[in-house]
Amino acid sequence: MDSGRVTGTTLRIFKLLQCMPLISIPRALQETHISVPTVTAALARLQELGIVREITSKRRDKLYSYEKYIDILNEGTEPIRR
Repeated sequence: MDSGRVTGTTLRIFKLLQCMPLISIPRALQETHISVPTVTAALARLQELGIVREITSKRRDKLYSYEKYIDILNEGTEPIRR
């Protein structure tokens, strides 16, 4: 796969993470219709860049989190302490 296609696929997965900041490979496949190896490679690249983190520590049924985005969404939602 050439670097342009890799970049395009990684960008598609990144955009999907903006709608679904917690995602599994099967869910990414369902939403994008991209092959398993390609989705896996894109998520690995995003993990290398520090954008996503695999949060299950399992060999199968991994779940990926776009934590910085989740943090932004949660900003200001902390309960008021008295």
